[in-house]
Amino acid sequence: MSRADARSAVDAAGVLATLAAAAPWPAAAPAPALGAALAVATLWAPGHALARLLRPAAPAGERALLALALSPWLVAAPAAALAAAGAGTAAAARAALALAAALCAAAALRARGVPAPGGPGARAVAAIACAWAALVAAMFAVNPHLAPRSDGWFHAAVVEQIAARGLPVEDPAFAGLPLLYFWGHDLWAALWVALAPALAVWTPLAAFNVAAAAAVVLAVDALAVRLGARGGTRSLAAGLALLGPAPFAWLAPAARALTGETRGAAEFAAFFEAGASSALRALSEGMLHPSLAFFGDKFLVPTAFALGLALFPAILAAWHDAAVAPRASAAATLAALAGAALFVHTVVGLTVLLLAAAWGLPALAGGPALRRAALVTGAALAVALAAHTPYLLAVAGGKQGQLGPGFGAAAAWSFAWGGAAVVPAGFAWLVARARHAPPARHALWVAVVLASLALGLRLPENNQSKFLNLLLLALAPAAALGWASAAARLAPAARRALAACAAAALVPGAALALWGFAAEHGREEEPWHRAAPGARAAWSWARARTAPDAIVADAGGGSDMTVLAARSALWGGGHVERDWGHAATALEARRRAARELGSGAPLSKQTRALLRGLGREVLVVERASDTTAASPPARLARRPGYRPVFVRRGIALYRWEGGS
Repeated sequence: MSRADARSAVDAAGVLATLAAAAPWPAAAPAPALGAALAVATLWAPGHALARLLRPAAPAGERALLALALSPWLVAAPAAALAAAGAGTAAAARAALALAAALCAAAALRARGVPAPGGPGARAVAAIACAWAALVAAMFAVNPHLAPRSDGWFHAAVVEQIAARGLPVEDPAFAGLPLLYFWGHDLWAALWVALAPALAVWTPLAAFNVAAAAAVVLAVDALAVRLGARGGTRSLAAGLALLGPAPFAWLAPAARALTGETRGAAEFAAFFEAGASSALRALSEGMLHPSLAFFGDKFLVPTAFALGLALFPAILAAWHDAAVAPRASAAATLAALAGAALFVHTVVGLTVLLLAAAWGLPALAGGPALRRAALVTGAALAVALAAHTPYLLAVAGGKQGQLGPGFGAAAAWSFAWGGAAVVPAGFAWLVARARHAPPARHALWVAVVLASLALGLRLPENNQSKFLNLLLLALAPAAALGWASAAARLAPAARRALAACAAAALVPGAALALWGFAAEHGREEEPWHRAAPGARAAWSWARARTAPDAIVADAGGGSDMTVLAARSALWGGGHVERDWGHAATALEARRRAARELGSGAPLSKQTRALLRGLGREVLVVERASDTTAASPPARLARRPGYRPVFVRRGIALYRWEGGS
């Protein structure tokens, strides 16, 4: 088969897969087949089509990057617009996939051009990308405890809610309050759930991370090529991106195993056999976030930041292209990538806009070429911002107390230790070449601003660390060039010693972290994530027998119902109250209402007013204090206004009928 025939076959496969995903499937259809069609249609085909139209001569690796980076946005953003206009999630999904099929058909009919050669080192980078994605896929496939871990439970709750109720998105932990968090990634996954209800909610979330794992390697490589990397240096850049954080992190648990009260190999192994959280704590002591010790953390937890990490270096590469040759296709590529970042992970998108302003405003005072570059890139980013402003207002409007000064010991230690293998080498190489090489000068400016954010701006929930995650990715290509340049000046024996030292510094920590993830058993997570059989039966009943907008009141602040029943909690617990910037009065009202309903005491006027304002079916959950008891809880059954609707060992559900 010729290359032209192969490209035609790929185009045809994209059109057919997208149409197949959009078509109504019979209930008896095999879920894996529909899942495969959805994967092609929402993770590859539309982005590949747009890459063929905008970058017909781009190397295959960069086309693959654009396919993986843009496809979720190209499907989910139109679906969001349709859902916001009142369409159901399944209908919006089918319409968005029909648009994606049209884009694929247009690319098949109109796209011309032969991809440029990938250059020396391209195949090795592709192999690294495939290997990293395969490892992420294997970890999710063999360990069912990984996907629900950490942020995974929250994202699954949002996905289930959007699939059942559409837009606007409610905070699943606080019924009646909007979700003040970017939900583009969750809506994308909800399209899968709405079209293929037989698929577990974890399936699209894991598939998203697998695609992002491949994309991040290709994105770092695209940036490295623009800085001049060739051959093995491209692989080194990918390796530093994946393994570079926190060199010699493994020495800390090793030292504790040698000097603690309990010593030896068994004590060392205990850190990692206890699961992912224990392993990451052992490797990241004193740092802002565990991901600063193990890059893979963000890919082994269902989170939008996985693709955000890939989009960031991809945007920097597209920014470079638009600045060097400010043509319409380069500007359109930059606008598309920036739009995807704003939609998928708003923090990454807004960081790009801040960096662009910090670079572009001074550039307007430069020479004609620099001014033109600033105007073209600024216009592209302005288009992306304008198109997503309604979404940004929906996810960020009304947030309270989210920013503050962030400099402190943890930030400094994270910067110094987490970036020890990347930051000094990257900055040194950029400084040495900034005067004579515009790409290095631009990359240096970006790194300086990003380092300032990483050290000085506090975000809630230790999310200040995300700036450092982005900085390490942005500097990985420059650091690879710096280390390669230094190694080239050494004698062969010294180069081998340097390589051995680097392997000893970086590989054991990543291997130990993977050990922890492989051993994850879910016992360190919230108890609600390990629902007993009685609770699972209760939530299955609630999913089938209550309205999608029903509310569950749990005085204990449980969150199991948000995923297992796909129903919002009235109050999802104090541990999530600080997350999204809700007004304290609204949170207090829901906390009080959940506790009053759970106590069986007469409701206060404030609680009655809240329930009247919500105007929805309310279930009250009563959990046995001893879930091994043979009899179910029945305390609330004797109180007026509580009608038992489901009773099982360890749990009872009551429909609140006490009026408002």
